Amino acid sequence: MTPPDPTPVLEVRDLTFSYGGPEPTLEHVDLAVFPRDYLAILGPNGGGKTTLVKLMLGLLRPQSGKIVDRLPARPGKMGYVPQFS
Repeated sequence: MTPPDPTPVLEVRDLTFSYGGPEPTLEHVDLAVFPRDYLAILGPNGGGKTTLVKLMLGLLRPQSGKIVDRLPARPGKMGYVPQFS
């Protein structure tokens, strides 16, 4: 059995985002997702969960920080289903 690859397939590094208000929606977020990981994003309403997913999908641009995507390039490699369309 080969050991798991220690390289994350998705990394969020020191990510900060604001919709323009006085308080940032996300501030200094770090996340690493490794092959075969399962990820659940939990938190209160208005806590920035959907914003984080939209940033990881490239639908929003961070104010600062970096998102490194090493997922294989293919349609549907990552997505989400919004509560309201």
